[in-house]
Amino acid sequence: MIPQGSENNENPTGLDRNIAHLLEPFEQSEQLRFGHVDTTDLAVAPRLSIVRQAGADKVVEEYYAVDKDAPALACPLANVRYVHLSPVAESWHSSVQAKIRPCSGLLAGLMNGLRIERFRPGKPRNLAPLFQDVVSRQVAMEIADPYCGISQKTRRSLADFVAAAIDAGAELSSLTITWNPDKGHAGTKTSQINSLQEELQSAGVQIKPKFNFRTGRLGHFHDRVVTARTTDTGGLMRLRLDITAGIDNLMSRSKECSVFIETMR
Repeated sequence: MIPQGSENNENPTGLDRNIAHLLEPFEQSEQLRFGHVDTTDLAVAPRLSIVRQAGADKVVEEYYAVDKDAPALACPLANVRYVHLSPVAESWHSSVQAKIRPCSGLLAGLMNGLRIERFRPGKPRNLAPLFQDVVSRQVAMEIADPYCGISQKTRRSLADFVAAAIDAGAELSSLTITWNPDKGHAGTKTSQINSLQEELQSAGVQIKPKFNFRTGRLGHFHDRVVTARTTDTGGLMRLRLDITAGIDNLMSRSKECSVFIETMR
């Protein structure tokens, strides 16, 4: 159940898209269904309801949480404090059954216009398909990955990624890199910047990047997103790459990674 008006999918995250990709077949087969209910009804809803057989009758175990704001995809029993057992006819679900407004195609909407590139362990990393829409175009590239600047390994992976984008035909007019300098034992911000500049130069990247820091204190920072916005006269285009496992895993032949590609014209 979801509250009316909360189905906005204009700014989905990489996690949103990955979950939608995994669950969409169940939505299509109606094994997974969504419905709208009023917020007043949702405010008193159990976090989880389980229907089970009790002798000759069916009963509902309703698991109630003290924190109603726990993420929907957290543990099913997140913040649960008590369980209420009731006949099916007296359960919360039965009380709102007539009020539910079916909502179809939510997950399909998150997948509209997307291409997916899968990178399997042991396979060569050919990144050309990621940038095929901006070949020979001048682009302002922005990379946001909380881990990309914190260690020599992740910095080398980032440098290799930028070099691969250039090799694929993207012409960088600017480059902005954002990461969380407080992840792990990463050293000072200055040392991270200096090391990253050295890695980029070693990989043959000539453009001087702009570096941004973003920490957990400024809000949630988990998604690994690369955007490339055209800056030439060939018509405006924006490429977005959601990298599910991060740039370090994308560039490692021993790891698995998926990239969701969206091109907006």
